[in-house]
Order: sequence, then structure tokens, then C-alpha cells
Amino acid sequence: MVTTTLLVVRHAQTDGNLARIFQGQIDRELSEAGKCQLELLTNRFKTMTIHAIYTSPLPRAVKTAKAIAVAQPVPVMLDDRLMEINAGEFEGRRWDVLPQLYPVEFALWRDDLGRFHAPGGESCAAVYDRMRCAALSIAKRHKGQIVAVVSHGCAIKNLLCWASGFALERIMDVPWVENTSISRIEIDEQENPHIAFINDTAHLDGIELPRPVYWEGKR
Repeated sequence: MVTTTLLVVRHAQTDGNLARIFQGQIDRELSEAGKCQLELLTNRFKTMTIHAIYTSPLPRAVKTAKAIAVAQPVPVMLDDRLMEINAGEFEGRRWDVLPQLYPVEFALWRDDLGRFHAPGGESCAAVYDRMRCAALSIAKRHKGQIVAVVSHGCAIKNLLCWASGFALERIMDVPWVENTSISRIEIDEQENPHIAFINDTAHLDGIELPRPVYWEGKR
């Protein structure tokens, strides 16, 4: 049976991550730690074989994709479906003010993400659908190949929910992934996904990097 492999990579850390800002589809510069992560990610991909790279068009993701392409000189293709959730009025705000400004919406984000709909933005259900469609179309285009897919935290969580065979209602059972982590999804000819591993950060082992804190007791 022919299987297509997606190596799903979260973008490198940004200064917005460290400043505890909800980024969504706005963009921030990479942090110094993020730049270090990209060097380590390049080294990691030197040990792999991939046939193509797809990325969200947001700059933090494109920079991450280009770091992979340094190690594997293959085409880098932009795909809008891989963008982070459009978080509407959440975007650009600090995490610590969101519970006060949007108590109902933030409670859903924190405790029942599958039902979250950003005020003035996108629903988690919409992200789940577009990430599933993106994965299946990439797999169809690259049958039997290995493809790097660069995206974002919430978008990847939705993708992993689908690849786990879960309905959106079970998204809280899926872990958040770290910056530049790699998760491996295999998709067969019948479009059935299988997760080989999630959140592999072996390339960061032994490196002390500042980690963002999003909200107390979570993430």
C-alpha cells in the first residue's frame, strides 16, 4: 500500500510568543531563541529525505520552511489553508487580558476548544476542515512521498485531532506542540491518516531556550 508521509512542523518561536501575545494571523519577528531553533531544525532535516515543503504564508512559517529548504533544496509552496486561526479581536492582545475582555470566548478556548469561535474571526470547526482538506490534497499530489508541512499551534492541534481519528469535540485530548517540533502523519491511498509520533523536539535536546507561558496551568 502506498503511504504518503507528512512531517508537520510548527513555526519557530517569535517575540510575540515570549511577550504572551495572541498572534493568530498577525505576525511578529522571530525571537533569538527562534533563530537558534531554526539552525537546529536545519541540522535535523539534513538527516532526512523530503520531496516538497508546504507552508502557511505567514512570515514566521515561511522563515521556518526556508530553514528546512537549506537542508533539503526542494520546492517551497505556500498554502493559505495552513495559516493559523483567524482570531479576530483576540489578535494582538496579551493573554492575561483576554479572560477579562472576552470571558465566554476565552473559557471556550481554554476548556472546550472545539466550540471556540473567535469574536470577529474564525471558528475552530473551520480550521479543522481546512487543515484536513490541505493534508488530503497534499497527500494526493505527493503519493508515496515525504512532505514537510509548516503551520501553527492551533492549526496543527486541529490537524492532529483529525489525524487521530477524533471528531472536533475531542480536540482537548490532543496536545499542543512546541515551536519547531515535528509530528509525523502517514496517509494511505484510502485517505486514512495514522499518527506515527507527535511533538518530536529531539533537535532541541540539551539546548536551554526560553519557553513562553500562555496562561496559568495550561499549554
